[in-house]
Amino acid sequence: MAIQPQLNKPLKMGKEVFTILSCTEDALVCDYTLEHGGFVPQHVHLYSNEIFEMTEGTLTMNLASETRELKAGEAYTVPMNSLHGIKNKSGKTIRCRVTYTPTADADKLMGAMQQLLEEYPEQVFKNQMRAFYIAKKLGWRDFSSPGNAGGRVAFAIIGFAASVGAALGGWNKLLPGFR
Repeated sequence: MAIQPQLNKPLKMGKEVFTILSCTEDALVCDYTLEHGGFVPQHVHLYSNEIFEMTEGTLTMNLASETRELKAGEAYTVPMNSLHGIKNKSGKTIRCRVTYTPTADADKLMGAMQQLLEEYPEQVFKNQMRAFYIAKKLGWRDFSSPGNAGGRVAFAIIGFAASVGAALGGWNKLLPGFR
């Protein structure tokens, strides 16, 4: 059974919330909110373009060569393999539509996170580690990669912790539910 995300079901991860509106091989479309003070460190999407269409508030985008403020009514496309990160310094929650095109297994990853949050609702960070472990084990394309040496070290540490968690917590037993 191929894993598919549930539409219109919020996926909350810290200060971020993704609500998946539609999903095809060509595009994964989400309503996205980021609370004040929330951020996503610089990273790249190896297999997808990421399109931001702002609906409310102002989002600070840290791109490879510039910082850009994206306001309600504006849109910006981050081409695949382009370094970017985002911050919400606006004082209130921002809202935008985010589209990943092509989908490139982002649907599987988000579907896995939704499923894990249903089973383990209080373990948000651990569920993210579980989902990335499952993705790696099942050969799904990476959703994102860290954008700098510090991020790569952090991902390596998290990957090691996930491997230890998998061994100690028996995460391999989760794999059949996501094939």
